[in-house]
Amino acid sequence: MRTQLHHISSVIVSLVIALLALPATPAKSEPVTGRIAASAPKGSVWDRQWDRYKADFASRPDLFDLDYHIYGELGASEPLLGALKRGRVHFVGTSQSVISTQIPEVAVLSLPYLFESKEEADYVYDCCIRDLYQPLVAKENYVLLMFAEAGWSHFYADREIRVPKDVKGMSIRAAQSPAVVGFLQQLEADTVFLTMSDVVPSLQTGMINGGFGAITWHMGATREDAPHFALTGHVYETGLFLVNKRWWDGFTDEQRALMNEAFEGFDSQRLEVRQDQDSEIARLIAEGDPVYEPTPEERVLWIQAGRATHAAVLDEIGGEAQAIYDRIMTAKEAFKTERDAR
Repeated sequence: MRTQLHHISSVIVSLVIALLALPATPAKSEPVTGRIAASAPKGSVWDRQWDRYKADFASRPDLFDLDYHIYGELGASEPLLGALKRGRVHFVGTSQSVISTQIPEVAVLSLPYLFESKEEADYVYDCCIRDLYQPLVAKENYVLLMFAEAGWSHFYADREIRVPKDVKGMSIRAAQSPAVVGFLQQLEADTVFLTMSDVVPSLQTGMINGGFGAITWHMGATREDAPHFALTGHVYETGLFLVNKRWWDGFTDEQRALMNEAFEGFDSQRLEVRQDQDSEIARLIAEGDPVYEPTPEERVLWIQAGRATHAAVLDEIGGEAQAIYDRIMTAKEAFKTERDAR
């Protein structure tokens, strides 16, 4: 009897040990919740791209349950950066001009005529830009997911602009970026700092005569009150998709993978934006708007005026600005070497 009890006890102990050795069944994780903020004009190419981003996340409700505010419902971009840092907003799509108020070195990307062509800009962004800025973004406790095409900046105004001297004395809307301010000072314009939401009322009251930005914004906001559009193409504008780092650090590997996949593809994203913006410029011309494309000789004047600001602006920005600029110049030379070798 004692032998039988001992045998039964041994079996029970063995079973308990075996059960304890089995891997624990993982608890089902809850989907990540978060607030997404951006300022995409309704019906624009960026709005359509956001529809695809949202569809990607909607396909995995087990991983994400996100609250979207992509039409500027949460206010101006500048205050949103503070909300992002504090975790009140978890994802912000913002412009390079706005983020440069917090990370000054981003203003290097807004230097006029930094890039000579879209091909050159693509080469430099693909090889270097994200790696150059990710460490600076990390210092602010953000994660940089992707740069996104915003388009080339052109002047819009209530009067014709052909050459740099035409801007002299005009009141021009500007973002608070040293690169933008330096360019307008070089042109001897009166600089007026306004958020995008204040631009149209200021045009209507005559507080400003114009500004500059991508054709998409012009079509949706400034076309009626500032119909003159000069194709200066002086700044290659990008947006930045930034994520609160603490929020990101709480993701599983699967959640990180899905977010990276949703917001990767700068090459295809920018192609779609360019095609859309080219068609909008063609539409302006077809509909009889006063659109002016500088001649090659006039373009040289614009480039000279823009690049004359680089040294002073870099000195004003300080920090890593000169090192970033030098790295961009090196990449531009590599692009030219590869292009000429083809």
